[in-house]
Amino acid sequence: MSATAAFGRLKIPKATGWALTERRSGPRLDPVVIGGRNGQHRIYRFSEKIVTDFMSEFTTAARLATQYDVQKRVAITHLKKARVRPALDYAETGIAFYRADDIPDFELA
Repeated sequence: MSATAAFGRLKIPKATGWALTERRSGPRLDPVVIGGRNGQHRIYRFSEKIVTDFMSEFTTAARLATQYDVQKRVAITHLKKARVRPALDYAETGIAFYRADDIPDFELA
C-alpha cells in the first residue's frame, strides 16, 4: 500500500509516518523501496503485514480514546495514572506511541 494509505490506516500524520520510516532502530515502519525509472525517485510501499503488526504492537492516546469511547485527555490521564511510559516519545516522532501490551484496561467510573 502507498505511504498515504499506510499512514491513514494507522491514523497518524504524514510527518509522523515518515519519522517512523526513517528510524534506524527500535519501533519503525519498514517500507519496500522501489527505485524510479530515472534512478532519482524512490517509491515507498508498505505491506499489509507491516502496518497490521505495527498497529497490534503500538497504540496512541487517540486510538485508545476511540477504542474506549472517551476523550483523548481522559486516555492520557489514564496512561499517566497507570505510569505507562511511551515506547516512542512525542519528541521523536510527533506522537507518543505506547506498547499495546503495557496498557492496563480502562476502569471507567
